[in-house]
Amino acid sequence: MGQKKDAKMKIGYIRYSNEKQRAEQLNLLKEAGCNRIFEENVKATSLVKPELAKAYYKISTGDKLIVASLDRLGSRIADFIDIVKWLDNKGGTLISIKDDISGKSFLRHTLALFRMEEAIKTEKNMIRLEVKLESAGRPKVNSDDAINAAVAMIGMPGKNGKTMSIRDVAKQTGLSKSSLGRYKAQLISV
Repeated sequence: MGQKKDAKMKIGYIRYSNEKQRAEQLNLLKEAGCNRIFEENVKATSLVKPELAKAYYKISTGDKLIVASLDRLGSRIADFIDIVKWLDNKGGTLISIKDDISGKSFLRHTLALFRMEEAIKTEKNMIRLEVKLESAGRPKVNSDDAINAAVAMIGMPGKNGKTMSIRDVAKQTGLSKSSLGRYKAQLISV
């Protein structure tokens, strides 16, 4: 018959590249008293780890996932965080023999650090978005003083004695006729 689940399980996981690594990890996990050991010969960068997935489905509340060292779980911190999350969701704990890591408090601290990192990233993204929104649209080319001086020139006598038109001021200042007309209308309405 099947094993009763009230006994807490020690589930080992081995990821190895060569037989020497396999033997070393296997000895460590047997010494730790693992009831079941899942082994696979895949690279750390591999996204598919079927034996790790089997270990996941085997774990329940109070069980321990035991590895020789954290690097056996994957090569990226994001992979490690995912494993910590699913262990926490299932009520399991992680033990890393060589890294001297064990227990729920480690999982909680790791998750707290992950949440802190996510909050910082979110805050930075919000600041970037605010900066982008503030600088959206065409950049302002001229200062308010230059625009006011240009608008004041409209209707003043020019070099030839005639009053300066919007077209004349636009040629002299480099501002567009439409901008000058818009700024003049804004000044009149104030």
